[in-house]
Amino acid sequence: MPSCVFSMAYNKYGALHWRPSELTEEEKNILLKFSLVFEQAYTRFNDLKLAEAQAREAKIEVAIERVRSKTLAMQSSKELSTTIGLIYNEMGKLNVQLQRCFFMIFNPQNLGVTWWMASGESLDLGQGYFVPYSEHTPQLAYVKGWQERQETWHYLMQGEEKALIFYCGIYLPDISHA
Repeated sequence: MPSCVFSMAYNKYGALHWRPSELTEEEKNILLKFSLVFEQAYTRFNDLKLAEAQAREAKIEVAIERVRSKTLAMQSSKELSTTIGLIYNEMGKLNVQLQRCFFMIFNPQNLGVTWWMASGESLDLGQGYFVPYSEHTPQLAYVKGWQERQETWHYLMQGEEKALIFYCGIYLPDISHA
């Protein structure tokens, strides 16, 4: 029965493998050198990934600080319109692509919600829009998410519900100015 020899040169990430036959001393040394070079290169790659992640986190923190400063400087609720526009822009700079960005301020008497929004078409609509509560399934779902104080909320719209909304255009039940 023929034999099979596996030769490995280990480094802190794993091993470099050569052919399944006996290596000469020179070949073992070459294998070891390549393994160490790979370790150095992979260490550098990991360092760059870490630096990129730290740079990204710093960009996020700067964007958050711009929004925080703007929010703390607000004198009236009318400034929510420019603040949501700033959030939309800052998220875009971070490559978070949104069609729209909303603040939704829920009425404590459960009458409705005021939407302040920004989009690529308009960063500052200048006003909020009051949307009375209805039996519209997505609205019931996001109100429930807010009442339960969920940190994030997602809603999958599909089938007839989605077809109706996209057939009729964007459906906003009984919108009137706040």
